[in-house]
Amino acid sequence: MVMAAAAVLAACLAAAPPRVPARAVALGAAPYRAPQLPRQALRWSSVPGAPEAATAPAPESMTAHALKDELRARGRGAEADACFEKGELVDAVRRAREQGFPVNDIPGDGKASAAPRPEPGAPTSSPAGAGVSAPDVASVAEELRSLRVSELRQKLADRNIGWAGLFDKDDLVARLAAAVAAERVFSATGAVRPGAVAELSETQARAELADGRSPLVVDVYAKWCGPCQLMGPQLAAAAARLGPAARVAKVDSDRAPALSTELRVQGLPTVLFLRDGEVAHRQEGAMTCDQILALCREHLGVSVG
Repeated sequence: MVMAAAAVLAACLAAAPPRVPARAVALGAAPYRAPQLPRQALRWSSVPGAPEAATAPAPESMTAHALKDELRARGRGAEADACFEKGELVDAVRRAREQGFPVNDIPGDGKASAAPRPEPGAPTSSPAGAGVSAPDVASVAEELRSLRVSELRQKLADRNIGWAGLFDKDDLVARLAAAVAAERVFSATGAVRPGAVAELSETQARAELADGRSPLVVDVYAKWCGPCQLMGPQLAAAAARLGPAARVAKVDSDRAPALSTELRVQGLPTVLFLRDGEVAHRQEGAMTCDQILALCREHLGVSVG
């Protein structure tokens, strides 16, 4: 009977799964608890050669923000900060996955969180031009996609538009496209920007002169002309005060002699004030910023800040 009971007890013990491993049986040993791995670590294996590529998002499909977040989660933050092109980030993530650097904390569904991205055409710090439509911005964006990231950043900097925190090329394209589209609404050629004096070629000047959608101030000058050079900073200050109220440009008479003749320029500098595509006033000789603005109020009907 004793042997039979022992046999039954042994069978029961063998059938029941052990709740405590052998190492925790000793008196006073802490109960064994299975390690709690992050959900992503269960899906994205950290073992070299494991089928991680089958479960993790393809690096080329991820945003630059997500790529940087994954590198930091794999303990490679320095490498993430050293990469500026998306292609470099894609290569870095691939290397990290191949070398088996574990994923420690990738939030959500395995795709790293990214900063909110501006929608195409959304308001930014760029100059806002009335009448800019989403198709306008989308068309400009397609033109800009051929530029490198460094070129996009330079064009934004030239326009005094910040790009800090924008790591993805699409973000840079969207912000620059909004600015360029606004410029094209403001200016027929896109060469004239609100608050700045644009140096125009003869072809560009003809296009701007023919565009009567907004007031235009044109300074016809020459590089050898002393009074012209003295008035340059005054014209720039006037343009900054006018902002989007009027376009301000300058044309080198020596590079556009035919146009200068057509405009009946007899002395330098000659400043033309155009309203509705017609010359409303012309002024010869150098002027101060205040004098230029006074003539803009009188002949162009613009309010100046």
